[in-house]
Amino acid sequence: MEDFKKGLPYVEKILRYAAKGSAVFIAVDNVDQFEDAETQSRIFLDAMALSQKIGGSLICAMREATYVEHKDSPVFDAFDFDPIGIEPPLVDAVLARRFFVARQLLEGQSGSFTAENGAEVSVKNLAVIIDLVQSSVLGSAIGNLIDVLATSDIRLALRMTREFLQSGWTASGKALRIFQSTGQYVMPQHEALRAILLGTQKQYFEEYSVVGNPFDSRLAKTEAQMLRLYVLSAMVNMSGDASFRHLEGNEIQRVFRQLGFGDDLTARVLADLCRLRFIHTTSHTSPTFESNFILTRLGAYIVRFFLSDMMFLENMMMDTFIADDATWHQLKEQTESIYRERDIVKRLALRRQRVQAFFSYMSDRYTPLRDESARRGLPSVWCSHPLESAHNQLQLNLTRATRSAQRNYAPSAD
Repeated sequence: MEDFKKGLPYVEKILRYAAKGSAVFIAVDNVDQFEDAETQSRIFLDAMALSQKIGGSLICAMREATYVEHKDSPVFDAFDFDPIGIEPPLVDAVLARRFFVARQLLEGQSGSFTAENGAEVSVKNLAVIIDLVQSSVLGSAIGNLIDVLATSDIRLALRMTREFLQSGWTASGKALRIFQSTGQYVMPQHEALRAILLGTQKQYFEEYSVVGNPFDSRLAKTEAQMLRLYVLSAMVNMSGDASFRHLEGNEIQRVFRQLGFGDDLTARVLADLCRLRFIHTTSHTSPTFESNFILTRLGAYIVRFFLSDMMFLENMMMDTFIADDATWHQLKEQTESIYRERDIVKRLALRRQRVQAFFSYMSDRYTPLRDESARRGLPSVWCSHPLESAHNQLQLNLTRATRSAQRNYAPSAD
């Protein structure tokens, strides 16, 4: 009874007794949700102490990168353990279950919201909102976008979905009306991308976004501004070869040295590319020149799709250093004109001009890297120009956006 009154001794005694007749497992999940290594070590030590005290077995769940980082530390090295790799669940599957739970909670509940035109919209059954959201996300281009940007990080995928649902719906009343009348509605992908890039901010800042800026290496050197994109482009070119497995850090170091960039600067670029999830090491350890690097889906999408995406370029523009005064003033004046314009079609035409001006400037900034690579006889994968390659697709995307705006917003003739 004394143990029962104290609580913990009683629980330990019961568990010890249970462990004598059957297997008892203690599962500690999401250890790496705490970024502090000391906190992670303390949790692991406490869990291990408890499991040994009761004669049970410990299951400690963590990401592969966390395991690789700590496997040789004294805390781990003091105990015997068997690593078991488990593939992360599909993002669509996780979101589907979350939507199912949300729908059950909202079934039969009523509510209201203010539409984009200021009208109050009453909803008798809020479960229809979940049906609308689910139809826009699961199995759609938006679901694939979230999957790509999350790079297999389920918690990040849930965060992006939550933020996009909070701020991505610019025409919620119209969306609900269409869904109720037709039974289907797919949110425009560009609106979802914008909401994910911005998060809770009013404009794009790399520090607060889930997606990094490939146009600015933040090295305080104008000639080094495009080095993130330079490495990404080379790796995308290499990945087109079926025999390509990884790019060695020593090779990147050698190329940068030939172009006149020091090792400290190279190490910074590699660290940023890994931190931003554009690439990662094959061993999931911190990047060094001895590491081998592979491209992530996000890194490939940056080069192959996002460089020609109007919404992506518009957001990156807001957090990219513009060294040329004339270009900076041009972009500033164009932005002010966009804010003043009320006509949607005319405003899109102004936005199109601004994107083209930014794209042209960044293309000019990249050209010296391409030219120097060719002049120094580097392999052809380092001598391409990703922005020139994306130029035609950008024009097609801009034309498509213009036609869509004219079709949906231009006043019809009597």
